[in-house]
Amino acid sequence: MIRRRRYNRGLILERSFRSYALNTALRLFVKPQFKSDTKPPAEMREFMQKYIEARAKFPAGTRHWQDDLGGVPCHWFRAGNGDAKGALLYLHGGAFVVETPRAHGAFVSELAARCGMIAAMPSYRLAPEEPFPAAVEDVLACYRGLLELGYAPEDIVVAGDSAGGNLTLVLLQQALKEGLPLPAAGLMLSPGMELSGRLRSHNINTFSDPMFNQYALQQVITHYLHDDLELLKDERVSPLRGSFEGLPPLCFVASDIEIFRDCSIQAAAKAEKAGVVTEAHIWKGVPHCFPVMFGAMLPEARIAINDMVDFIQRNLHSTPTAFVSQSA
Repeated sequence: MIRRRRYNRGLILERSFRSYALNTALRLFVKPQFKSDTKPPAEMREFMQKYIEARAKFPAGTRHWQDDLGGVPCHWFRAGNGDAKGALLYLHGGAFVVETPRAHGAFVSELAARCGMIAAMPSYRLAPEEPFPAAVEDVLACYRGLLELGYAPEDIVVAGDSAGGNLTLVLLQQALKEGLPLPAAGLMLSPGMELSGRLRSHNINTFSDPMFNQYALQQVITHYLHDDLELLKDERVSPLRGSFEGLPPLCFVASDIEIFRDCSIQAAAKAEKAGVVTEAHIWKGVPHCFPVMFGAMLPEARIAINDMVDFIQRNLHSTPTAFVSQSA
C-alpha cells in the first residue's frame, strides 16, 4: 500500500511552511557539498560533525552506553526503567562513510522509547577504509548477536535510514538466504537501494532534491565500492534487485522530491507482488531522511514518527511467516 502523505492540520496544506524554509537552507549549505569531484571522506565527516553531530541532544532520561554486539562495536539506548518489549536494531545512514551517533541516537532513542524497546545501533565498519562488504558483514553479525542474546525474532525490528535503509533490506534478504529466523518487521527511511543511477527519480529529482544531486551516488560508488561498477549488480549492494519473497512486513518512508524516491516506490511494489505486507509513505516536499535529522523542526517529521511507532507496535511480537515455514 503506497500512501501519498501530505501535511494537513485543519487547513488545506500540502506542506508545512517550515519545510519551505528548511529546503532553502539545505540548498544553500548542504547541496553544494556534492560537486562533480569526489569529496574526501574527511571533509564529509568534518561537515557532519560540525553542523549536525555537535548540536544533537538525547531525549531526557535516555541511557546511552557502548558494548559489542556479535563482535561489532555498538551504541545502545534505553529509556525508562521497565522491561523492554523487544529490541530495535537500527542501522545508521551516512553514505557508508560517516557515523553520527548522537544525531542518529537522538532519533533512535525516541523511537525505541515510544515503542518500549531497547535499541542497538552498530558502529559498522566505514568506507573507504573498509569498503563493501564490510558493512554488510557487520550488520548481519549484529543481528545474529541479538538472536544469541536470547531475543526472539518476533521481538526484533530492524530499521535504518539512507545507507542504513539499504543495509536493512540487505540484512533481511541475506538472513532469509542463510536460514536465520526473520525479525518482526523492517522499517526503511529514504533508503538508497539501487546505486546505479538508473531509476527515474535519480534523474528527474536531481534539481528538486534540496540535499543531493546526481553526484551523490558517485560519492558512494567511489568510497563504498572503490569504483568497481560490477558490484552494482550485486543484490547486497543494490537490494532492489534481490528477492522479496518471504520477507516480514515492510514500511518505507521517503520524500517525493528526493533522488531516492523510486527506491521506496519500486521496493514496495515488488514486496506487495511477492505477497509481503507492505506500506510506503511518500511525503510531499520534505528533505531526505526528514524524521531523523529534522524531527524537532518539521511538523511532517512528528507525524511520520507517529506512523513509524504505529507500524512497529502493530508488528512487534508477531511471528514472521518465513520463520514458521522453516520451523514446520
